[in-house]
Amino acid sequence: MKKKILITIVVISLSGCKEKISYNEQIKNYNDLISKADNEFKNNKFQNAVTFSSEAIKITDTLSKALKLRANSYLKLKQYKNALEDFDEVIGLEKDKSKAYFSRALVNSSLNEMDDFKEDIDHYIEHYPKDVIAREIRGDYNLMESNLDQAIKDYNICINEFPKKSEYYLKRANAYALNGNLNLSVSDYEMCSLLDSKTNKINVTYKKAKTYFEIKNYKKALENFSLLESKIRNPEILTFIGDCYFNLKEYQKASTYYTKYLLKNPNDITTIEKRAEAYNAINDEVNKNKDYSKIAILKNEKAGFFSKYSWLLFFGLIYFLVGNLFTSKKENRYRNSKLSTAYLSLFFGGIFGGSYLFTKRNWIYFLFSIAVFTFLIMNSFAFRFYHNNIDLLLTSILNNSLALKVAYFIIALLIIDLFALPFVIFNNNEKLLKLVNSKKAENRSYSIEYVHNELTKNTNIVKELVS
Repeated sequence: MKKKILITIVVISLSGCKEKISYNEQIKNYNDLISKADNEFKNNKFQNAVTFSSEAIKITDTLSKALKLRANSYLKLKQYKNALEDFDEVIGLEKDKSKAYFSRALVNSSLNEMDDFKEDIDHYIEHYPKDVIAREIRGDYNLMESNLDQAIKDYNICINEFPKKSEYYLKRANAYALNGNLNLSVSDYEMCSLLDSKTNKINVTYKKAKTYFEIKNYKKALENFSLLESKIRNPEILTFIGDCYFNLKEYQKASTYYTKYLLKNPNDITTIEKRAEAYNAINDEVNKNKDYSKIAILKNEKAGFFSKYSWLLFFGLIYFLVGNLFTSKKENRYRNSKLSTAYLSLFFGGIFGGSYLFTKRNWIYFLFSIAVFTFLIMNSFAFRFYHNNIDLLLTSILNNSLALKVAYFIIALLIIDLFALPFVIFNNNEKLLKLVNSKKAENRSYSIEYVHNELTKNTNIVKELVS
């Protein structure tokens, strides 16, 4: 019934186009134009195809064939808006099961209308679920959008239909890798390599090697990275090989490959750190310290002023706080019962100049503080980067002759203070005791004189009363 109605509409349309031309002639002209348009399309002459199909549409626009041809020609010419209009008309004629949904999805993708693309491709696959090309395109979209489970499902259909096409295994391997299914990813990479000798095996091997590395199968990863060493100029391969050897505890070989990489990228801090760890594992102290020194120099070059000296400002705050802390509660520290404790605390506090403040030797405190901060500034680099490596810290300080002289001066002051501190404390203690005793004697003398005067006064009063 629907066919009869459609034929009737076509007949009426064709008969209404040109009254002088018979129906059969119009049909013949329409088909001739379609044939010409189709030939031009196949010969990649898309503009000619547009011209012939447009002539056919003038005869009738109620048939979809000419509209499809023109829409596909517009698509090839990248005239996407024109293509979209024609595909809309085709779908209007062919309804839900139109295959133009797939073509319109491609147009929407080219126009970056991804919501419309997704709607069209989903609608098409719902009616044509075994169309591998559509599945692959939707799988690629889902992979790009990180809808990984859906991408894997689409690639599964492709592989089921064409189990020997390596490209599908490669794409599914990528989806598995991003989805965290690393073992399945490796299997697909292996299958891809086996199936197709024309595949870009270098790329596949690289991805496969990285995946093996991620799942900590360092032996397999090493095998694949080693295959690429002479084929890829990217020096990153050398670091991966070094990492594989390091994790396999072959530290000497690891350091060799890190060195190869550093010959091309001498300032890569991360790789220098790895090599230093490798040297440390084989107890190569000389090369380890060289690497740590190099790391420190590179980090220092990148550091700003605040990064370099903020720790010194913090130390300065602690220095003055601790120093002043030793000036508090003087009277308690002069007591003989706490003399030993006072002496020890003051001596260790002397590192922060506290003993000088406590004994009011302010000019020595000033001199000592200048020396301490001068020493720290001169060795700022060493303290910042070698605080956890005593060997390098000492080596750096000992190699700085001027800093050594300042250090000797500080040590001399501390040694002098070691012997001078007891004398100063005892001297101050004695002065305090004398001061205290003199005050008590004065108070006692005052009290006796006062009592004597009072007694004399009272005696005189009594005598006067008696007389």
